[in-house]
Amino acid sequence: MVEEAKRDPEIWSGLYQQIPMQSEGDFFAVSDFEIVESVPEEVKPYAALDLAMTEKQSADATATIVGAMHENILYILDCKEERVTPDKTITNLMALHDKYHFMELLIEDSPAEKVFRDLCHKIFREQGRVLPLMPMPTRGRDKSARLQALRGMAKMGSVKLVRGDWNGDFLRSMTEFPFGKHDDIPDAVGLLGRRAARMVNSSVPQSHQPKPIQSGITQGVNGQMYTTSTFDELWDENRPLQLGRRRL
Repeated sequence: MVEEAKRDPEIWSGLYQQIPMQSEGDFFAVSDFEIVESVPEEVKPYAALDLAMTEKQSADATATIVGAMHENILYILDCKEERVTPDKTITNLMALHDKYHFMELLIEDSPAEKVFRDLCHKIFREQGRVLPLMPMPTRGRDKSARLQALRGMAKMGSVKLVRGDWNGDFLRSMTEFPFGKHDDIPDAVGLLGRRAARMVNSSVPQSHQPKPIQSGITQGVNGQMYTTSTFDELWDENRPLQLGRRRL
């Protein structure tokens, strides 16, 4: 019964949660987002992260959105919102990447996120894993300005949600923006809107796996180079063969 009730986010929010959803917000409306049952199989997922640094329940949560472009339509495949510590966020990102194999993880290029990215790289290297982090500069623009690309797509009917139990939270956050108490979901999905042109023009097959360039160095799906080795390991594995020592 619960799963069936959640299929209609407005009924679930108003009747069962006693939190009526705004059908018309100042920035987004519920009607801007069509809910669909499935997406084309050949889509190439991307992920976006809005980071929170605390488990405090009154603070913003860490929001992770997974989306994909197909024929100029942005499909939102998944949305997760949790109040967890940064190390737990990294664990969750690894599990999400194992599920969707997203091509890039979009994250704002701010001082707090830079510290987080450094922590990510350290943990990924220790575990021999690669996660394609892509910093997105804010260029001094406010939140509303950074969401204009997504808003334009939504008003044209070009943003669709895959049906899931997260639909209600997603729609509530979007319709309450910019006056809602928390804006972590809009911040995260806004990154996908800003990256949409790159997503739709990507020609790398989803089944493509990172290929080794040489020992210790890998080319990822977005053409960037990654390594899980230390500098000393790279030197030892790739230095020219020593034919002998010359006595001085």
